[in-house]
Amino acid sequence: LEPGEKVVVSGQFLLDSESKIRESLLKMIKGDEAAKQLPVREFGDLEKIELTDVSRQVLDDVLETYMELNRSFYNDSFAEVQNQSSTFHSKVEDLVAAVDSDEEYLKILVEQSDKINSSPDLNQARIAFGYVGKHLDDLLKASGSTSFKGGKITGVRCGMFYDAPEGGIWLQLDTKVRNPFFGKAHGMAACATDKWEYAALESAQGTAIKPSQQQAN
Repeated sequence: LEPGEKVVVSGQFLLDSESKIRESLLKMIKGDEAAKQLPVREFGDLEKIELTDVSRQVLDDVLETYMELNRSFYNDSFAEVQNQSSTFHSKVEDLVAAVDSDEEYLKILVEQSDKINSSPDLNQARIAFGYVGKHLDDLLKASGSTSFKGGKITGVRCGMFYDAPEGGIWLQLDTKVRNPFFGKAHGMAACATDKWEYAALESAQGTAIKPSQQQAN
């Protein structure tokens, strides 16, 4: 050593920080190895929305087409996205018309579903799909919709798709991560920072809405 040279006297903080970063990255890359017991996504400060039988059926229609779009994005098929997006946008319009609410996120849901339909390429469509996922997530929380066609809806956050809200949120019917923002051919195909389920809302009398009352939406 020469006089005046700087030396490291403690590296514990850097070592701890590096280990936490590595742990977080491993969790994102191996998202489908996350804990089986998922946290519950509740409505928080969103206004509660009570769906009628009609609006629940329309939500079912939207979710059915959404799941098809989700698979097409995961499969990197822009042609399939284009084939499905017009129908999806139309169903989203029907849903927002059927829901008794003027929440801003519902208007954004319509706008972004249209952008999927009009996007010039797969990446632009994925950005719009990220906004759609975020606001469908809002609607599920606000309405207490927990399942669809007998399957439990799982919400997933990528966290690494920075062009979309919260790094990219999407919905799926199982816990195996299939990231629609990067696609199956990408090294981040299983990227997920966290996953959750949805909580059923309580009625005006304080009784939880039963799954049978939700008509498997």
